[in-house]
Amino acid sequence: MMRADNRTRRVHTVEDLRVRSGGDRPPREYELPGSGTWPDVQLVPDAPVSAHYGREVARRLHTILRDRHLKETSVAARAGLSHPTLGRILAGTTSVTVATLARLEMELETDLYPVGLYKEVRTAAVESPLGGSAA
Repeated sequence: MMRADNRTRRVHTVEDLRVRSGGDRPPREYELPGSGTWPDVQLVPDAPVSAHYGREVARRLHTILRDRHLKETSVAARAGLSHPTLGRILAGTTSVTVATLARLEMELETDLYPVGLYKEVRTAAVESPLGGSAA
């Protein structure tokens, strides 16, 4: 534990973050080598569903920033995020949280969450919340 601004803050390790994310690594770590430039890449066949969602959120963010001629720093600031956080999401080196996703959607006034993507992600390793196979 460390003390900062009269508040106790926990320093998170990489292992802490993996436990919090169900053991999944950041989306970009599942990139199929030689398949393109992030986020327009293919993922390895056994990539977890979280990697597919992270890649799609990064794709959508890249497209919006490009099409609207927006700067990462200004979007991050207006959404109440740090520029490094937005940069890590875009780079696929972290998974986006629901809170961060909500802030970005509100600021950009658009959907970033890939509704229905689960239908396209077919892997035997993923179980649905109801106990059946997602495939």
